[in-house]
Amino acid sequence: MARNQSTSICCFYSIKDITYKVSLEPHLEALKLKSIFHHIEYHQIENFNISKSSVDKVILQHDLILYLVSQDFLNVKFVNNPSIDRIRRHHHVGNLRLIPILLSPCRIDETDLSRIQSLPSNKQPILNKFKAHPSEIFLQLSKELVPFSQVISIHKKTIQSAWQNTQKKNTIPAYENFIKKYPFSIYSGQARKLWHQLLEKKHWENARKNSQVKTAFDYLKAAPLKAHQEEALDKIINYEEDEELIWQDAINNKQLFLFLAYKRRFPEGKYIHIANIEIEKLYKKNYNIRAERNLKFDANYLSYLAYQEMTPCDVFSLDSFRSHQESLDERLHDLHRKYKGFLISFIGVIAFLVIMTIMIFLTFSMFETNQLTGGILINIVATLGIFYLLWRILKAYEYIREDYNLNNNGILLSKRAGVLLKTSFITYDEPNINKALQQMYETEQWLEHKEQKNFGDYLLLPSEKDKLLKKLNIFNLPDNHQLSAKPLRTTKDYT
Repeated sequence: MARNQSTSICCFYSIKDITYKVSLEPHLEALKLKSIFHHIEYHQIENFNISKSSVDKVILQHDLILYLVSQDFLNVKFVNNPSIDRIRRHHHVGNLRLIPILLSPCRIDETDLSRIQSLPSNKQPILNKFKAHPSEIFLQLSKELVPFSQVISIHKKTIQSAWQNTQKKNTIPAYENFIKKYPFSIYSGQARKLWHQLLEKKHWENARKNSQVKTAFDYLKAAPLKAHQEEALDKIINYEEDEELIWQDAINNKQLFLFLAYKRRFPEGKYIHIANIEIEKLYKKNYNIRAERNLKFDANYLSYLAYQEMTPCDVFSLDSFRSHQESLDERLHDLHRKYKGFLISFIGVIAFLVIMTIMIFLTFSMFETNQLTGGILINIVATLGIFYLLWRILKAYEYIREDYNLNNNGILLSKRAGVLLKTSFITYDEPNINKALQQMYETEQWLEHKEQKNFGDYLLLPSEKDKLLKKLNIFNLPDNHQLSAKPLRTTKDYT
């Protein structure tokens, strides 16, 4: 919410000090008529909703905040509340001005408010003067508020000018400098959004144009929005499935774990014989992977990072999760072969029923209607039965085709979850670790149900569990995401 150049004010008071608030109110209204203030709010601290959203609203909409401080005010424990304390922190960074007004003697020195300039300027409570001349004392206080309003207006103009210059530059350093200098300004949220967008664009352009898998990992590590996360994961998957790239990494760097990675991922690869020889040599030399620096990687960059940056505990946890991930991948591929067999069987049954229907029609045409009425009725009933059975089989074929496509999606998403899990462990990205584990859990739930279904189950109506899984949209991809009809190879972790 943009503020105009006059000042918005908010006053907090205790219900026991309402007499002071009533006396102050007309003097503030007089300043409002002079356009020194444009909006005034009052809040009883006993009834104020102390929530982050309510406090944020006060901070965003007001420039000057008054505390009518007495011992009753302090006893409510309003000031020391973590949410309310954010007002004081915003005061210290210059986003607003907080002014305690001392009503009566109290223990303000024992609070953080003691470090803030208060009114009256002589720091003497107004209690005694208020009893004798209530209007006069608040008239004087209202006059002392005017310079604060002027300082706030100048500060707002300075921030607005800095923001306009930042928008004109529209560069990453410009937004970084603005956020650092004015972290709690009314423009800081928009500045962070635009800063993140520029960072996202920069990292993704680098990952898209550069052929090395390192850039895809750098994108996943540094991009704030990760709008292209799936594309980056797919790029890593493609590199990790390229036998030539993995072999070149191993040959160029002569590292034991790289040859082991090649052997594990391509047990029947064309370089397997040479890989076994190199593994035997390197085992004898007992290479220390962590001691090697300045290595050049392409497909195996993530494996190297895992050894370099992860603690032994992290590596053990990742290996445990990845072992489970690999078992899910194998089960998905087994289910893929099962569905493929089902589809071929369904096509054979449909062809058989079509042939049977044609034979019945040919038989029907050979009989004379007036002599074999009973035979004709039998043929009609048999034909209708075959048509109904054919319809049920076509519906079953539709169900199994849908599960077959979802299973193919699951293979891709499972591979992504595996790579996401590894990159997240390396970068200590807990939200994405949880996301990958959630994907693994959903995959397991889907597999446990679908693996139990046999050929005949698809001839029946979908079960409640089928409907629930479909409603959860497990394995569904965006409409614009094209999947290869060719089954994908299982992703193996080689850290």
